[in-house]
Amino acid sequence: MIVFNKNNLNIGIGLGLMLPMILFGVFYGVAQLGVPLKLRTLALIAICTNMLLITRFRKSRAGESVRGTVMATIVLAAVWLFNFYEEISAEW
Repeated sequence: MIVFNKNNLNIGIGLGLMLPMILFGVFYGVAQLGVPLKLRTLALIAICTNMLLITRFRKSRAGESVRGTVMATIVLAAVWLFNFYEEISAEW
């Protein structure tokens, strides 16, 4: 029998990675309709949506899930910085 425990590090990591990926797809689809946003902006907005997930876990006192979501957010932010570093540094 599988028990779903909201206070789980793996749940936090999984949701922390999946939510931004799904929302990036949605934001990218909307951007194709004519919204003038750069790809790096869409990715950053998608990563920042993890703050909603962190807030939700904190309200339900699921500390391990918060920890997992923060870890996933740090990984996604590092990937974002790695991918767009040259573009960002060229604008300075």
